[in-house]
Amino acid sequence: MLKRTEVKDLNCIEYNQLIGAESVEKYFFAEPDKIVYVLENERLAGIITLGDFKRNMSDIRAGINRQSKKLTISNDVDLEAERIFSENPQIKKIPVVDEKGEFLFEMTYENTDFEKEKIDYTKYLKDTTWFFFYLQRGGCKRVCLIDYNGFAQEFLKNIEVEKPDICIDVISADDFSRGCFMKYDLVIDTDLRRYERRHELYRRMDKRYTNTYTSIEQVYFLHEIVTQYKRHKENGVRFYVFEAPSETKLKYMTEKQKDRLKNKRFWKYYYKQPQLYADELKEMFGKDDFMPMVNNLFKMPVPIRKADVISYEEYRSDYCNVTGGYRITLNKEWENYTQDIDIYGPCSVFGLFVEDKDTISSVLQDEINHSDMNFFNVNNFGLRTASVQEMLKCMCNKDYQKGDIVIFMMMHEEIEYFHLIDPELSFIELSTLCNDKAKELGVFFLDNPVHFNYRASRVIAKEMYRIVYEEYRSGLISKVSPFEKRELARKKNIKEAYMGNAELIKYISEITKYKADVSGRVGSIVMNCNPFTNGHRFLIEQAAMEVDQLFIFVVEENKSVFSFLDRIELVKQGTKDLENVVVLPSGKFIISTVTFPEYFQKDDKQEVAIDMSLDIEVFAQCIAPEMNITIRFVGEEPIDKVTQQYNKTMQRILPQYGIECKEIKRIELSNVGVISASKVRKYLQEGEWEQIKRMVPTTTYDYLLDRFK
Repeated sequence: MLKRTEVKDLNCIEYNQLIGAESVEKYFFAEPDKIVYVLENERLAGIITLGDFKRNMSDIRAGINRQSKKLTISNDVDLEAERIFSENPQIKKIPVVDEKGEFLFEMTYENTDFEKEKIDYTKYLKDTTWFFFYLQRGGCKRVCLIDYNGFAQEFLKNIEVEKPDICIDVISADDFSRGCFMKYDLVIDTDLRRYERRHELYRRMDKRYTNTYTSIEQVYFLHEIVTQYKRHKENGVRFYVFEAPSETKLKYMTEKQKDRLKNKRFWKYYYKQPQLYADELKEMFGKDDFMPMVNNLFKMPVPIRKADVISYEEYRSDYCNVTGGYRITLNKEWENYTQDIDIYGPCSVFGLFVEDKDTISSVLQDEINHSDMNFFNVNNFGLRTASVQEMLKCMCNKDYQKGDIVIFMMMHEEIEYFHLIDPELSFIELSTLCNDKAKELGVFFLDNPVHFNYRASRVIAKEMYRIVYEEYRSGLISKVSPFEKRELARKKNIKEAYMGNAELIKYISEITKYKADVSGRVGSIVMNCNPFTNGHRFLIEQAAMEVDQLFIFVVEENKSVFSFLDRIELVKQGTKDLENVVVLPSGKFIISTVTFPEYFQKDDKQEVAIDMSLDIEVFAQCIAPEMNITIRFVGEEPIDKVTQQYNKTMQRILPQYGIECKEIKRIELSNVGVISASKVRKYLQEGEWEQIKRMVPTTTYDYLLDRFK
């Protein structure tokens, strides 16, 4: 559908008002997809698009496109516009002038499929803890949200500002374009359709703007990333962050390099006119016959998005090959590897202007193969033009294990994001390395310092090797044994198998309803209570004093003398005075015939070594995290050898998941010894009611009298 917009409603500026980039940047901040029309005495002189603006910020008048397509008013102007839009999908707007060239209106082809324009903001409103997490990490005191379709206003109503010293305002896109955001520490854009283009424009102005500009999606994403990062770090994954060579930090650039940066000659110029820049390309590639390199490396594999993660289509050439979504790493010796080193970063990590053998990952792999660290497998996860958030998504998509290493190589302006992820993370400046190796490197980049050649790639890879090897020699990095690797894989398989189990999902959804809103310590005890005794009561009392909330999981399997319904009711009655105790069924996944069948065959298994790890792994990986459980209490077991084994297995496995296992000494009675449910059952058979009365709470005693006497 064609739409006409009058001149008064468009972004128009007189030629004599074009003084500098500041005179038009406000238009693009508000509407990055709009066009700025340049007029001379009301006649259309030309247009400036966002691309024109970015390429000519130093001389904005040189950015005027005077050859752009326009139409002269006539009876057939609508038909002519429709033909142009149909034949040229990249054209979105056409100016229309009269016979004298006076600008009349703009014609736009408007997409009526409004569903594509909708953005689902539901997840941002469900839980706003992520919002304050970002503010806390960034130390922000004054924050503004750029409104889009009223969402920012709705969001502001939905949050409760706990700290009165934090100011949160909402501004419009017009306010943003007029620079009203300058007084805020943090600017959050809620218009996700325009954010990327606004952000690119903002980055080009970063010398004038000192605050942080981001999107609500990136603020939300940080919380997810930090959660994943912490999990990987706790599991024994090591992280390194290298700051890529930066124009502002390189001290010893040659005159050629300074000239390239000054003239802002983009690498595509070299591709279009290679013979014109023959000397520079020979120096870059280190070959007199540089055309095969130009023809191969300047043609890029196509990026694709799968499951919201960027990778590449399969690509084959003499110098650059992509398989499995990422560029290959050469020099692999597969039979030796137990651990991974994954390198993430932009075009510099991908190896934009180097062949496969000279990428950072291939050189690093070769260095590692010739050392006693030859158990590491290096992978290239370089993503051209991708943001730091895209790379972090890619990292989160991989399941790292103990002993793996993750290396990020980021641009100077992206380092700040890693400070938000981990304020204690240290960074290695590669500009310093390039300064130290200036003579060896010579002219090492094409159009900017991250588009470097094979010499810089080798120097950087060897520096990465040196740093990792030093930590390996000092014991901070070690080889994971094949046994540990199998054990890690087994644990991973357990989680994958059970977290997709429909019954377990249903069970977890039911028990999580009983989680109290407590910020303190949460503990648990698993009990059979066949029947409930003073020994059980003592264990619960002791545990309840150490935590803010205590869950008692009563074994649900009906394989005991007393039925499950009777046992769980006895526990509830016997603990109803303890306010922080919640009694729950164990379901089919805590001490059950599914996870620990030997428990119900104790009499026959006293002298048998039993693998009870499945039951404990399911609890630690699937149930405890959902209930925020960080400690599990057990009673000391002096007699039953199956329970002794179970307690020892818990003490070995639970701490691996950040869960403490604490053993509590059981109480004893004179002439009876340790109180146990098995002794109560024995006295029941013998009719020793006075002894039973000493061993069980009143609620249990009354139940037993009613049933057996």
